[in-house]
Amino acid sequence: MQRTERDPTPLHQRIRLALLRQVNEGVFKAGERIPAESALAAEFGVSRMTVRQALEFLVREGVLERRRGLGTYVARPRISQDLAGVYTMAHDFSEQGVVQETEVLSFVRDRARGYVARTVGVDEREPVYVLRRLVRVRQEPFALIISYLPVALVPGLDRYDFTARLLGQVLADEYGIVVQRQDKVIDAVLLGPKETALLEAGASRVGLRVQYRTLDTQLQVVEYRDMLLRGDMVRYVISCVPRDGRMLEFDDELAASHADTLAVGAGFVHVARHPGSGPDASAMAAAGAVSQPVCGELEHE
Repeated sequence: MQRTERDPTPLHQRIRLALLRQVNEGVFKAGERIPAESALAAEFGVSRMTVRQALEFLVREGVLERRRGLGTYVARPRISQDLAGVYTMAHDFSEQGVVQETEVLSFVRDRARGYVARTVGVDEREPVYVLRRLVRVRQEPFALIISYLPVALVPGLDRYDFTARLLGQVLADEYGIVVQRQDKVIDAVLLGPKETALLEAGASRVGLRVQYRTLDTQLQVVEYRDMLLRGDMVRYVISCVPRDGRMLEFDDELAASHADTLAVGAGFVHVARHPGSGPDASAMAAAGAVSQPVCGELEHE
């Protein structure tokens, strides 16, 4: 394979495209090891350094993954989550043919303190339910979820089995709660030792932290949720209609190599190079955030 005047594309990019085509056509399947660099170099008639460049691009794009001491493998497709949806995780799983398994790690009553009290909108030391769950998909840990709910709003919530029922379903069916909106913040984070072990995240320790508040039609906070998801298993998707009515789709894979933060609250996407500490637009602005309406033109605050 040689670079020519007719095709000036760099060799490593041509190899990248050829390998990507083979993955898309099923020549190499998800979870399958691809040939070694030396074999690929011989196949394409280039140096191992050129092959290595092509593979690095595909690893960064999430098409391939390196396994220490084992080689390079085709990465499994990430699970898409609807960024604009409300309580859509289970629905998103179902749409993609993925079965969700939920383990309740703990479910207790505690006193609201500090940031949790302010976010849930209750007085300090007012009782809240704290529900900790581990969600598995494809028989692997996917998300660690901690939910905080005011006891006064949902008394007796701890009598329900959340290994069998969804929290959003119970809130709607048993308490008649209608969700008005959710304010969301997404940060790229490094997982701590405990979270890494629970999520079996391996050496990369890369995750996504998703925090959101759910509000009912009276704009009372129903739930504050703090989730940690494995960064190698998920991407967030949002579909938008711009002001002129043409349909566009925004599909942003939150790759582990990026330090960007996406925060969604009250109809805005906030993009910051430095992760914020919570769903607070002022905190994001202090971190040098750029605010953008979810489906509008870029605006600077």
